[in-house]
Amino acid sequence: MTLRGTVLILTVMGLFCGTRSVRAQFNDPLPTDAAGMTEQLITRAQTSLRANVELAKTKPNETFEIVRDHWKDLKSADAKRMLLFTIVRSDNPHMLDILEIGTKDTDPTIQTLAFQLLQNFSFRNFLKEPAAYQTWRAEIAGKPLAKVVESGCTAFAKQFLQATDAQRPSLLNVVASLDFYNASELTSVRRKAALDAGLQSGLAKFVATPPVTGLDVSYIQLCCQVLRSLQPDEAFIKKSIAPLTDTKFPPYVRRDAAIMLGTVNSSWASDRLFEMLLEPAPIVERAIFISNLGNSSNPYLIPKIIGVLENSQAPKETRPLVFALSRMTKANPLPAQDGASWHAWWDSNKSRYPQDVQAIPIPKVRIPPALDAQPPPLPPVKMNPALEAQGFLLRAHPERHQLDGDHRAYWLLSPPHIALTNRPNAVVSTLPDRKFGLIIVLADGVGSEQGLIDFWQDVIHKSLKDGYFVAVPIAPRWSASQPSLWLTEQNVGQVKEARFTTESFVNDIAADVSKHNPINPDRIFLHGVGEGGLAAYACSLSANTPFRGFYLLSAPFKTNQLPPLATARGRRYLIQQSKDDKITPYFQATAANELLRKQNALVNLISTQGEHGYKFAESPWEQIAQSIAWLEAPH
Repeated sequence: MTLRGTVLILTVMGLFCGTRSVRAQFNDPLPTDAAGMTEQLITRAQTSLRANVELAKTKPNETFEIVRDHWKDLKSADAKRMLLFTIVRSDNPHMLDILEIGTKDTDPTIQTLAFQLLQNFSFRNFLKEPAAYQTWRAEIAGKPLAKVVESGCTAFAKQFLQATDAQRPSLLNVVASLDFYNASELTSVRRKAALDAGLQSGLAKFVATPPVTGLDVSYIQLCCQVLRSLQPDEAFIKKSIAPLTDTKFPPYVRRDAAIMLGTVNSSWASDRLFEMLLEPAPIVERAIFISNLGNSSNPYLIPKIIGVLENSQAPKETRPLVFALSRMTKANPLPAQDGASWHAWWDSNKSRYPQDVQAIPIPKVRIPPALDAQPPPLPPVKMNPALEAQGFLLRAHPERHQLDGDHRAYWLLSPPHIALTNRPNAVVSTLPDRKFGLIIVLADGVGSEQGLIDFWQDVIHKSLKDGYFVAVPIAPRWSASQPSLWLTEQNVGQVKEARFTTESFVNDIAADVSKHNPINPDRIFLHGVGEGGLAAYACSLSANTPFRGFYLLSAPFKTNQLPPLATARGRRYLIQQSKDDKITPYFQATAANELLRKQNALVNLISTQGEHGYKFAESPWEQIAQSIAWLEAPH
């Protein structure tokens, strides 16, 4: 599970509601008879989440009996998954018994999910420890759920704080799975127990003084993310978080500290965020500093930010600056997205502010160059004042998510006007009835991760018309001698350090993104380029897959490194290959086309002009747009 994903299980309720509107769902009377409640909970498990939560709250005993007796009638894994989320969100007193049903399901993904959700009560993952799970169940028998949560969280927090540096990383993965955000009684109990036990202070101290060696930086990032999930108050942020914004800390620590400062509506916090703009930082982190300034109500910052905008050197800084100003000023209509227009707006509108604010001149402030390379600019995206007023953001920066377990991280890139997931109880889409697509990208072994992220952020707007999320898995580095960048079921046994396959990794990412964003399951695609393409072929041949199509670019096709091809039957493959590719020979694409067609797969081989990967002779945007359009179209 991603870090942010695990702590935000089901903060949004109405986004998975099919064609029925959230309002209709909320206002419809709940059934009171057994047949009606069974239809509501079982038949509508995927389409009436909000109503089912209410039913599980108001009819807890009846809900348990229905789920127990009709679990076998749930038609899909998605239905089972959503029903488990429903029960956890509802604080149903029988939820541990219902989660146990999930642990015994024949689908391994449902078993895994059930044990992950149980961690909110057991503070331990029993997936591979069935005997320990039964012992724990016996120990808590007859105890109220609130007492189970309180005592378990207190004991776990103390265990974490007393752990050695070697023990702490595995415990962090458990912390990351805990839900501190949902507006429920048990979540409040869990959070209070964690705070009372000193978990928040311990995490901040660990981030400020990490071990010098022997700890992957991802665990420091994980600590930062958990700190955010605990929703620290202003006093704690000022004492323990503000110092983490110092330039002596890594950019990823400063980034999360800035996000927490952005929740404080005080001048000291906004002043510090502004100071951070004038300090060296990578462009992605700087964009986060800027966006959090938009939460400030400090009018003294407005002319300063306009001065920064007028002198901005990086195109990717312009949009966050404009958005911060639009939120702070509530300007309507919005000026154009440039410093001169905002300067003119200030001259015409500053009279609405106090005299001392009016007297502040527009400074000539120049942000120092970013620490990383400047990517090419995106075309401007028109902001919507009505959506801004509701608190929605132009999320132009990637979010790094951490699934449960080592080496299981990915970047999530989002379309515009998606609310930031770092906000407590934030709605994830400005369009509740709209569902987005999802593309997971397996990268080649060449090029930079940042370059790939920047490229696909452009693709979202230029090729996909802001209709997709894109997830970019971070390739696990198990060993310096591993046979390939992406280990699949065919070669994972060659690396003794490896703990999972690419097939399970991308499936878990698809599930994680879908849990917390309005994703249309019929528009989930896997894309592999170069070496990542061979792994994508392997993923496409899994018996069970969430992907509705596979987009292969410059992808090697080697049957001796793939499972049997029979599973390809009925699946969609868009294969793009240049005859001038000097790395992947063209005959491998034609072989894939021929052999997959023999298995009755739907295959479209497109010969492109250019070199390897995204080095098309012409603009890549149209090439990618046409490829995804073919996968989407009915065949």
